Amino acid sequence: MPQQYGFHDVEARWAQIDESAHISPMSVIGAPGEWLGKPSSHPVIVRAGAVVREFASIHAGCVRQTIVGEEALVMTGSYEAHDVILGRNVHVAPNATIGGLAEIGDYSRIGLNATVLPHRKVGRNCIIGAGSVVTHDIPDGQVWAGNPATYRKDVDRPIPSD
Repeated sequence: MPQQYGFHDVEARWAQIDESAHISPMSVIGAPGEWLGKPSSHPVIVRAGAVVREFASIHAGCVRQTIVGEEALVMTGSYEAHDVILGRNVHVAPNATIGGLAEIGDYSRIGLNATVLPHRKVGRNCIIGAGSVVTHDIPDGQVWAGNPATYRKDVDRPIPSD
């Protein structure tokens, strides 16, 4: 059952928010996507246990739902554009930007002020370093950093099984 919020608490236009999700005041969920010529017609789905911190902005989808996965953490000031999919237990650090139609795999971490360009896929259990700019798709279980982001090493932690 979606939570109901007052206008002054959270701006939630096109959103379905699980009742166990925590949405901080001053976040914007479901604002129209910024894709010229494509109106937003799909809601943001915030799944169970997700946390969206203050001043985060998550846009509604233009061609598919924008999804914040189970137990995901969207930190202060981050921006998730239209049609983004954040997997289960993804962490998006403060001021990170995830471009339209990007996908972030389960258990991945996006560092402070990092940017994932539109249409990019970050695999499961990846780490993207602070300030990085992801210009290519990234396979599962890798660490990438820099501008543009380059492969640094494989992730030391095992990929959790669901």
